[in-house]
Amino acid sequence: MKLFKTIETSFNRFDETVRTYLSKTFASLNIPYQHSQVFTVIFDGIKGVMQNIMFYIEDALSEQNIYTARRKKSIYNLATLSGYEPSYGTAAVGTVTMQVEVNNGLSTKSSKIYIPNGCLLQDPNTGLLYNTVINSEYYVIDVSKPIINHELKVLQGQFNHANFVSEGKPLERFNITTPELFDKDYIEVRVDNELWSPVQNFYDLVGNSYVVTVGFNNEITIQFGNNVHGTQLKERQTVSVRYLTHSGILGNITLQNARLMFRDYVVDAYGNSVNPNEYVNITVNNVIAGGSNAESINFVRNMVGKNSRSSVLATPDNFKLFLSRFSFIGYTKIWSEYNSMVVNCILTRNLKELYKKNTNYFDLSPKDILLSNSEQEQIKTTLKNSNRSFAGTTINIIEPIISKYAFVFYIKAKNNNYKKTIEQSVKTSLAQYLSKRLTNTRKIVKSDIIKELSGINGIESIVVDIISDDNEKAYRDGYYTLYKKEFVNGTEKYVPYKRAYEPSKQVGLDMSGNIELDSDLRIPLITGSIRYYYNKNNREHKYDSITMDAVTINFV
Repeated sequence: MKLFKTIETSFNRFDETVRTYLSKTFASLNIPYQHSQVFTVIFDGIKGVMQNIMFYIEDALSEQNIYTARRKKSIYNLATLSGYEPSYGTAAVGTVTMQVEVNNGLSTKSSKIYIPNGCLLQDPNTGLLYNTVINSEYYVIDVSKPIINHELKVLQGQFNHANFVSEGKPLERFNITTPELFDKDYIEVRVDNELWSPVQNFYDLVGNSYVVTVGFNNEITIQFGNNVHGTQLKERQTVSVRYLTHSGILGNITLQNARLMFRDYVVDAYGNSVNPNEYVNITVNNVIAGGSNAESINFVRNMVGKNSRSSVLATPDNFKLFLSRFSFIGYTKIWSEYNSMVVNCILTRNLKELYKKNTNYFDLSPKDILLSNSEQEQIKTTLKNSNRSFAGTTINIIEPIISKYAFVFYIKAKNNNYKKTIEQSVKTSLAQYLSKRLTNTRKIVKSDIIKELSGINGIESIVVDIISDDNEKAYRDGYYTLYKKEFVNGTEKYVPYKRAYEPSKQVGLDMSGNIELDSDLRIPLITGSIRYYYNKNNREHKYDSITMDAVTINFV
C-alpha cells in the first residue's frame, strides 16, 4: 500500500493520513483505536520529529527563493549568484580651502609647513574624520603668504590595514571583517610591498591582479590567481590590504562655509612638529558629498533580476538602478535621447535622509533639495570611473523646477485643552508624510492628508486648503509656464510654453484643489514665503496679499 501521495507534503496532511491509516488498520483487526495505545504513543513521538523535519524543509525552500528569503545571508548570496553585488556604501568626497591665518605669529622656525598625503582633518561638530588626498608625498603651504588659498581634495573616513602571510595555494583568499561601512573603490592590495591591480571577476585575472568580493556580514574577500588565471602567490609572501571605513551619508557636509580642523600635527622644513590649526583655517569648498549608506535587505532583494548581468549601463533603467545605490539621492527620472548617446537625469536629494538628520522639513529651501554643482560633477565622475557605461555616453543632469505650496488647515478640536498638542502633532505627522512622498509622486491628494492626520488625539474634524505659489504668480503676472516633453531635432527635451492665466483653473492644482504637477520636471515643496492674493474678485483691492507660512492652522 502507498501510504502517502507525492503531492501531500504538509505536516497536517501527514498527521491526518497516518491517523486514518491506523484507525482503518485497527478496525480491520477488530481492535478499537485508542489514543493511549502504544502505537499511538510511538506515532506521537514520530510526529514531533517530522514536525521539525518539515520546518527545516520549508525553511530551506523559503531561503532559496529571493522573494521569500528572510535572512540577510540568504538574500545577499542569492543576489551574488544573480550577478548583482550589493554595495556597502560610498565615502563622501569634496574639496576644502585652506587659507593662511593673517595674524599667525609665524612661531615656526620655517615659513613653510608640510601636509602629508592622508593627513587627517576633523569636523568639530560631528567628530568625523576626513583624509587629505594629495598626488604627492606632501603639500607645502607657505604660512608667510596669508592671501593665498590652497584647495585640497578630501575623503571622509579612516584607512585601516590588514596583513597576511600566504601559503602558496592556488586561488588563495584572505578575509577581512569590519563592523563599519567600507568603500570597495578604496581598497589597495600590495604583495611584498608591490602594488597589484584589481579586476572585476575571476576570468579577468591576468598577471599580478586580484578579485575583491564582499560578503553579507561586512566581509571583504581578496582572492588571487592560480597561474592559469592570474598569478598564484608563493609561500610566505606578505599580503598587505589597505581599506577605507566611512560614515556613509553622515559624512556629507552641505552647509555653506562649514569649517574643519586638523587632527594631526605636521612638520616644518626643519622636521619640527607643528600644530597647523595655528596657521591655517579650513573651509569646506561648496560641499562634501557622495556619502551613501549600505544597501538595505529589501533594496538588494528588489535589485535581483533587474540589473544587467554584465553590469553594463546600457539603458535608463540600468542608470537608475546604479544611482539608487547612493542613499543621498532621492527622486530620479532618467531617459536617453533618441538615437544618441546622451542620458538625461533629473535628480534630487533624499528628503527622508535629511529628515533623519533632525532637519525640520518646513525649514527646507529649494537649495536643500537640489544637488549642488559639485555633487552633480561627482555623480558624473562616479559614473565615468565605474567603466560601466558605453564609450561616448554623455551624462546630462537637469535641475528640476521647485513648485512651492502652503497648507491651510481648519480644525475643530474636541476642547481647547487639545489645541497646543494638536498643532505640534499635525506639523510632525505632516512632515513625516511629506518627506516620504513629495519627491516620488506627481499628485498629492487632500483626502490622503486628512486621513493621515485624522487619527491625532483631540481632533474632531479637519479640512485643508492648498495654496499654489505658481498659481498666485500666474494671477499676478497674467501667465504661467508649462513644460512639455517633446522631440526637438531628434532629441527629447522639456520645452517651456507660456500660457495665459485662466481664473477658472488653478496652476499646480487640479479642479479639487489637490497638488497636481504638469511634468516630471517639477518637484513640490511645502514652504513659507508664498504671496497669497486673497482679494482676487475685488477690483479695487485685487492685489492685496499676505505672506503664507508653510503650515497655517486655524481652529474653528
